[in-house]
Amino acid sequence: MIELYVDPDCRACKIIQDELSQTDLWQRVVTVTEGPKADPPAHCMIDDGQRFVGHRAMAQHLDELAELIESWTRFQSDVCYFEECGR
Repeated sequence: MIELYVDPDCRACKIIQDELSQTDLWQRVVTVTEGPKADPPAHCMIDDGQRFVGHRAMAQHLDELAELIESWTRFQSDVCYFEECGR
């Protein structure tokens, strides 16, 4: 499960939350109101025990997840792929 820790007033966190919700991956969103001393802090994503802190790190991880999802769905069909044909 992916855990996303967001600041309720952060526009970038809202964008990342919206993008994550479109992936259909199991997720939990936690609103952090305790300030910078919170653990985990706002602007943090935890996936499989790894922490991605900051908007840039979270966005980069979302891009990696999108590539992984694309790879999963590509090979979930009844289509044969031939490297020679570029498919």
